[in-house]
Amino acid sequence: MTFEWHLAVRYLRSRRRYGFVSVIPLLSCLGIAVGVMAMLVTLSVMDGFEEDLKEKLLGNMAPVTLTRKHMSQDHVQELRERLAGVEEVRGLSPYVRTQVLLLSSGRPVGATLMGIEPESISLVSRLPGQLLEGSLDVLREPIESDQAFPSECEGKPAILLGRELTNNLGCFYGDPIRVVSPVGIETPFGVMPIQETFCVGGVFQTGLYEYDATFAYVALGEAQSFLQIGREISGIEVGISRVERARERAEEIRGLSGDAYRVEDWMQKNRRLLSAMRLEKITAFAVLALIVLVAVLNILSSLAMTVIEKKKEISILKALGATRGRIQGLFVLQGMLIGLSGTGVGVLMGVGACKILARYPVVTLPQDVFYQLTLPVRMEPVDILSVAVAALLLSLLATLYPAWQAARVLPAETLRYE
Repeated sequence: MTFEWHLAVRYLRSRRRYGFVSVIPLLSCLGIAVGVMAMLVTLSVMDGFEEDLKEKLLGNMAPVTLTRKHMSQDHVQELRERLAGVEEVRGLSPYVRTQVLLLSSGRPVGATLMGIEPESISLVSRLPGQLLEGSLDVLREPIESDQAFPSECEGKPAILLGRELTNNLGCFYGDPIRVVSPVGIETPFGVMPIQETFCVGGVFQTGLYEYDATFAYVALGEAQSFLQIGREISGIEVGISRVERARERAEEIRGLSGDAYRVEDWMQKNRRLLSAMRLEKITAFAVLALIVLVAVLNILSSLAMTVIEKKKEISILKALGATRGRIQGLFVLQGMLIGLSGTGVGVLMGVGACKILARYPVVTLPQDVFYQLTLPVRMEPVDILSVAVAALLLSLLATLYPAWQAARVLPAETLRYE
């Protein structure tokens, strides 16, 4: 063990003359540990919420969407042939999207009506796995009256509603509802709104209130017939096996589909929301870093007091041949020992706290907003490394001034009256 290590460890022990000095390194270590733990827990919870949000967005949104002016079902097969060689493309599914008014038990509720192709929707969406009641099979054929559906649903098309939407309408599985389109048709008596009776053939839950309270699904052919648009569609959704590479696949699809198509990936559609979450994460990191900074200032004050107390010892070391660099290294090492100890303890505390929060309902979420009880926690190695490096870097910066002051001690002046 070099004399720098020996003296650095010795200087951290309690002093007989100034016994309270040793408390400052301990408080500094605890302060850094608490700051590191707070940063890790906060970032992990924010990462968890971000990942949870992405999963729910992708549950109701295809990774890549293609649209163009005057689009019809004839374009679907054309694009399937063009994109057949694109890596990771699972399949294509056309859709029709429009705004409608739903009526049930006298309650009018606005909704987004989606006409989907039951045979291909599972390739681009997670809707089949989100159904709480019913199945996609009810969209394939008109409803036949049985125990689940009343007689007035005989021969009527089925509709799938979000869980919150059924609550707002006051309807249940098997109930008939009236769908009214704001786009009317011309009659001898003027423009009349289009309306048709559907029966609730399924209830789904995505986990996002905005989707569960506004989205309704019907078969693509039923939506086209209801809106009287023939074979026209609103767009084509593309399924990607690895959604994290949706942007790269979208660029490739854009080149193959041609300029007539507008190609958007799910991150482009939600760029404002994702950018806001990234900004919040950066802001939280910067604010919580102030906790570590306060603890690091204690390191600076501790080392400054040590320099004042140990002036005679420093002078003796320099008189015996210790260079300025080795004296500086002694106090840098002392500060870094505090920083390393606090960072290590903080990382262990942070990881432990994250595992407890993820497993037990220490912090419960409101069930009317979230459908899960525990906090979504996701620990990223990059976040752990970033927090540890930031804490160690601040600890290193706090040692520089006291170390520089120690190196400036003049042996002749200090030992003159000893």
